[in-house]
Amino acid sequence: MKIVYFDCFAGVAGDMILGALVDAGLPSGDLGAAIEKLGVKGIDLSFEKITGAGGLSGTRAHVKVDERDAHRHLPDIVQIIRSSNLDEAVQSMACRVFERLAEAEAAVHGIPVDKIHFHEAGALDAIVDVVGAAAGLELLGIERVYSSALSFGQGTVDCRHGTLPVPVPAVARLAEGFPVRFTELDGERTTPTGAAILTTLSHSMGTYLSMVPEKVGYGFGSRQSGSVPNALRAIIADAPGEAEAEEILLLETNVDDVTGQTAGFLMEQCFGAGAVDVFFTPIQMKKNRPALQVSALCSESAFDGVYRALAVETGTLGVRISRIGRLVAPRREESAHTSFGPVRIKRSILPGGTERVAVEYDDLARLAREKNLPLRTIQKRIESELD
Repeated sequence: MKIVYFDCFAGVAGDMILGALVDAGLPSGDLGAAIEKLGVKGIDLSFEKITGAGGLSGTRAHVKVDERDAHRHLPDIVQIIRSSNLDEAVQSMACRVFERLAEAEAAVHGIPVDKIHFHEAGALDAIVDVVGAAAGLELLGIERVYSSALSFGQGTVDCRHGTLPVPVPAVARLAEGFPVRFTELDGERTTPTGAAILTTLSHSMGTYLSMVPEKVGYGFGSRQSGSVPNALRAIIADAPGEAEAEEILLLETNVDDVTGQTAGFLMEQCFGAGAVDVFFTPIQMKKNRPALQVSALCSESAFDGVYRALAVETGTLGVRISRIGRLVAPRREESAHTSFGPVRIKRSILPGGTERVAVEYDDLARLAREKNLPLRTIQKRIESELD
């Protein structure tokens, strides 16, 4: 499995991601051709080899645009991306990044997402950074993105909203639930665009990986000062197609006064809060009462929401919490063209290298209703076409 690992030892910004990918082997001409598919005039993307602190050599991306004081809302940015000639996968990744960024800005300013008025992040150069990062990953054939913890600097930064502390509020919001580290480096080290790209597209952050590096590149930021290179390291590598070990939380509670309707709604609430699995086990409690053991698996970042759902919806007075390990098979989601039209599928690698393909249930159910055919008939036909 081909992966990229971004080492944010000095921070991350959108242009640093572009520079690192090019320095790691992405042809700059191919990336420029992808940006041209946006269909927007006045964009000049170029790359320069430079040497930073410590004699480290890398690539600096220069994004020049012919516009001033650009103010765009999220729908404006999505329209630019969706009306382009970019591949669907690139469009989807770029839109997800901007949607996440809009949600963070909306939370910081206390206004609805559709009312967010992008300033710096809505300018063409930021759009080039996000689309370029998505296109670069696609061009390199990257199957999964990983990242180190985000690095934060110290001090303040001047922006349209005034003088703000580092990290700026939007970055702090984007970093919620992700590993970070505070450094002694001065100034803004992680920008909203850089944070949005990595927290949206990374499979995981701050984890140790087993991999075989194939190419290493460095992308430099605009400010070069101090003894630490202001650069982002990108490691293109091959990762064994084996199950990943991870730690996850198991929350459990026993209840004997929950109706079937409440249990169903509880499951919805737990999944909505970020649980990766929820299941019920019939048990016998005191006074011979038939009851349910409710079990929910979730990550550390989703703990508060899942615990709240369990406590509020069941009224339970106690929830057991344990940390367990699990093995997760490598997987990827993609779109497949079938005789019924496009459907979403999941490909996973089982022990021994066997590939398993599963069609998204929601797509099967939709097609079964549209074609007035049994779901199993739709499923068998699509699976035979995918073999």
